[in-house]
Amino acid sequence: MTEIIASLISNLDSDMISDLFIYLILFLFVFSIMLGIKGKGGAFTANTPNLLTSLGILGTFVGIVSGLMDFDPKNIDGSIESLLGGLKTAFLTSLMGMATSILYKGVDGFINRKEETEDVHDIGPEQIHRVMMKQLEASEEIIKSIRGEEESSLGSQIRLLRSDLNDGNKQLVKLAQSAEVKHDEFQLKLWQKMEEFGDLLSKSATEQVINALKEVIVEFNDKLTEQFGENFKRLDESVKKLVDWQENYRHQLEDMAEKYQLGVDAIALTEKSVASINERAESIPVTMEKLHQVMELGHGQVTELEERLEAFKDLRDKAVEAMPQIREHMDETISTIGQSVQAASTHYESMLAESQRVIDSFSQTADTSINTMKTEIESGANKVSEELVRGAQEIGGKLVESATEVTTTIGQSVEAASTHYEGMLTESQRVIDNFSQAADTSIHTMKTEIESGANKVSEELMRGAQDISGKLTESAQDITTNVGSASGALNETANHISNTTEQVRQHLEDMMVELNGEIRALVSGIKEDSAETGRILTTANNDLVRDTKAVQDATQYAITQMQQRLETSLEEVFQIQAKAVQRTFDSLEDQITSSVGKTGSAVEKQVEYLDEQMQQEINRTMNEMGQALATITQQFTRDYQKLVREMNNVVSSAQMAN
Repeated sequence: MTEIIASLISNLDSDMISDLFIYLILFLFVFSIMLGIKGKGGAFTANTPNLLTSLGILGTFVGIVSGLMDFDPKNIDGSIESLLGGLKTAFLTSLMGMATSILYKGVDGFINRKEETEDVHDIGPEQIHRVMMKQLEASEEIIKSIRGEEESSLGSQIRLLRSDLNDGNKQLVKLAQSAEVKHDEFQLKLWQKMEEFGDLLSKSATEQVINALKEVIVEFNDKLTEQFGENFKRLDESVKKLVDWQENYRHQLEDMAEKYQLGVDAIALTEKSVASINERAESIPVTMEKLHQVMELGHGQVTELEERLEAFKDLRDKAVEAMPQIREHMDETISTIGQSVQAASTHYESMLAESQRVIDSFSQTADTSINTMKTEIESGANKVSEELVRGAQEIGGKLVESATEVTTTIGQSVEAASTHYEGMLTESQRVIDNFSQAADTSIHTMKTEIESGANKVSEELMRGAQDISGKLTESAQDITTNVGSASGALNETANHISNTTEQVRQHLEDMMVELNGEIRALVSGIKEDSAETGRILTTANNDLVRDTKAVQDATQYAITQMQQRLETSLEEVFQIQAKAVQRTFDSLEDQITSSVGKTGSAVEKQVEYLDEQMQQEINRTMNEMGQALATITQQFTRDYQKLVREMNNVVSSAQMAN
């Protein structure tokens, strides 16, 4: 294997090795930068500086090995060139690797990576509190934009609209007054001209004057009918278009009123939902109080169990301390029995020796005595042995009974404590499950009611409810895990059980107190903001509808009055003209005999002059009326555009609030 690697390296030129490592380092550098820009391969790009440095070091050693392959110790002068070439490769690759590593570290700081989304499980009460504070600030900004004193607020815009409408009404009144003044002036001028015409006619009495006057009057009537007919047709079309526009405008206002009513209904539903949330949230402290009572009961039982275990510990210590004393007493008893047996044996031996000495003189008596003594000694030994066995058995039985009683008592106490603690854990788990189910039910009801009232508020509350539910579930799992571990640790040591249970209880109480405070503050803030927003929007909506209705009624009334005034003015003009012509015809018959002497040329000139003046006056009056009507229409259009913009702003504000 070594020869294969050596032959492979020796076949490569030092320049080729340098180029290979340099290209490899550059490729890794560019590839890592591209991955960093795209935000992919985070683990790979994090190790890129180490890889670049490692490639440079690898190239260094490969270059050194390549230079040493052709090095001949016997021919140092001939081998120095290949050695220096390998060292050049080594230092170039090492320099390139370290340079690209440093450069990549510098470039990596300026690369904008895509931020990874935060895990939903990492969201805690602080994030929820910040989100709710942002919502509160947004609600305050909406309230400020509605009832603020700035020019861009809704109230200021409505006041500006009201002032613009008042100015428009004042301009309409001024235009109507000016039109009435001009109409009076026109009437006076026309009456003067007609009187002049009557005076001129009274001076002409020839038949030609009468015929010419008839022709002129007929022509005048025809032209008047043609001109005013077209003008009235156009005016009629304009009035119809204006009526259509008013009808469309009325439909738009009705649609807008319906949308505002929907907004008010949605706000009312939101208020009801918040009230329901408040009612559901009020049950949380009651459940927490019950859980607190259960935990206090469990703490008392754990304390009682700790005291019992302490008593068992003292009993065990006393039993352990009593064992050496019992052993000492047994040793003393056995020693005493042994001494007694030894003394009895010595005494018996002396008696046997004494009996042996008198055996010759008392053989028969000795046999009898020996048999009797033997029987007595055997019975005494049996009694002593039985007493020893019985004493040992009694001591062993008492020790076994004491140990059995102690073991049984400890087992029963431990079993009772374990059973009681398991029941306490089951009750705690049941209370926690009931609390979790009640919280889940309340949160689900909260989510359903808020979704029906407003979508955006529903989404925020839904995320908050899911986060709270997740936190409660995690807390319940942590509590269950801690309680389980505490239950397992009960068999090992009572002190560990007490400490773990106390920590779990304290942690649960702190967490529930903090959660209860945050939920109460959150529900109270949302309820107050929703109520305030609902009142403000309802007031603004009513004011806007009332002002819009008033503007619509005033505008419609002004247009109707202007139309009626125009029709009345035209009717009066026609009636005056008809009366003047009738008076002229009536006076012709009386004055025809006195006006015969006037020439036809003078009459024609006067008639032409009268026709010209009447035509100019009528044209001027119609132009002024058209300009006044156009001005009124333009002003009304501008006012309507402002009103539409304000309506759009109000609708946008209401949508943003929803």
